[in-house]
Amino acid sequence: MLLACGLPVLYTLLVWWLSTGFVVLLVRLPRRTYWVSLSGLTVVLALALWGLAANRSDTTVFAAYVSFTCAILVWAWPEMSLLTGMLTGPWRQPCPTGCSAWRRASYAVRAILYHELALLAAGVAIIGVTWGGSNPLGAWTFALLWLMRLSAKLNLFMGVGFFEDEFLPEHLRYFSSFFANRPINSLFVVSMIGSMVTATALVRKTMSPDASAFEIASFALLASLLGLAMLEHWCLVLPLRLTALWNWWLRSQTNPANRITTDANVEEEPRLRLPAEECVNMTTQLITRECHPVTNSSNLAQADRTDVRADRQPKPKTSTSACQRLQERFRLEFRARTRVDTTAIRGPAGTDPSSTTNWRA
Repeated sequence: MLLACGLPVLYTLLVWWLSTGFVVLLVRLPRRTYWVSLSGLTVVLALALWGLAANRSDTTVFAAYVSFTCAILVWAWPEMSLLTGMLTGPWRQPCPTGCSAWRRASYAVRAILYHELALLAAGVAIIGVTWGGSNPLGAWTFALLWLMRLSAKLNLFMGVGFFEDEFLPEHLRYFSSFFANRPINSLFVVSMIGSMVTATALVRKTMSPDASAFEIASFALLASLLGLAMLEHWCLVLPLRLTALWNWWLRSQTNPANRITTDANVEEEPRLRLPAEECVNMTTQLITRECHPVTNSSNLAQADRTDVRADRQPKPKTSTSACQRLQERFRLEFRARTRVDTTAIRGPAGTDPSSTTNWRA
């Protein structure tokens, strides 16, 4: 019994983690690759619907896993079409400021209308290919995903305390303008109570002594999926960074090796780096000049005459502190030293800089 119940839980965790990370990876690719990704997912969608139709009358444990996986793959197509911006809605702008709740709701519906219609079409397709069979797990899985995603959207609209927008690409950041900002809302409490009741019923069905192997696997898969959906809901009101589970997927996009330069003909200016000892010496000299008192009498007299001439001149409206003067003098001397080093590196006119051995410091 432990293996029969534990294996579906582990399988659900693996599918949830891999599918989410794969979608995030595809969305973070350049936008010119979106059509290729959606074309590949369209083929996967067709194969998933075929798999649901082929196993609609099969009540083995293997058929339960196949139906569950196929429903997840069908769900991936509308999600990918939304995140790529290919299938969102007629309103593609941020919510206008100063709108009432009802007007904001109308704008939010128009922003994702095509996506919701795609989800409805996918659900109808799953019901159609599994109608009349003894294996309805695919339809149950898709219905559970749709209900929990609808609950998450409504909770975001009514207001939650925490929302991680790392998964939203730049072209969909305007979605956050439809979300209210508050610690919690009443719908969240209702959603969690309903989810907990449903999860308890699924667990009881799984642990029932009269349940068959197919029913144990099916109810365990559904209970695990519902538990993950509840966890995602709790991350909306608690400071839990669920996106940390896919950090390595996110870092792969920001790897400098994957960046593509747009203009390969632009030559990079030589970056000069002064040795650490010279920087320390320059800083020490400036601090000594600025902060140490002058002890020589001739220097004192010269400093007094300089101060008298400075007092006669009109003072600026804004005063500069000693720290700011020190920073400005250090900046001027650093630029002068950098200019001299640049001339030494580039050499006389007509010399090829690439032939200089110290071209890159």
